Amino acid sequence: MASWALNIVAMWHALVWVPVLVVVAGWTALCALAHALLRGLASGGAQPGAWLAWLEQWQIPLALAQWLPLEGLTALKTLITALIAWAEPWLAGMPELLGWLVPLLWLGWGVVALMLLALGVVGSVLVSALRRSPPATASVP
Repeated sequence: MASWALNIVAMWHALVWVPVLVVVAGWTALCALAHALLRGLASGGAQPGAWLAWLEQWQIPLALAQWLPLEGLTALKTLITALIAWAEPWLAGMPELLGWLVPLLWLGWGVVALMLLALGVVGSVLVSALRRSPPATASVP
């Protein structure tokens, strides 16, 4: 196969794998954020208002804050505050539930990550199947 043909095939595989890897990276970042929040909730204890106080002192890492707009960070903090205010009475009654949420979170991360990687493999197989030249057919006289 010619060198240019290999480059074209590699490009098609990149068109499959780059979006898959971007989605996996976003999914991992979201799960890491949820893990940090759950760890903060667990450290706050079951006292009313402790979780909201923890959230107020929580800071976005500087390396990440440089890339995110201030309005987005404010909206994210507002959303998390609303979710914590909603879930606080429910979680305060079941502190042992927090111990199960972190492993459950990472189990869910693993299942979704494997599904995304399987989609990448399926896409790669489809690219390989579509890029193969069709078999030569014998002409009938």
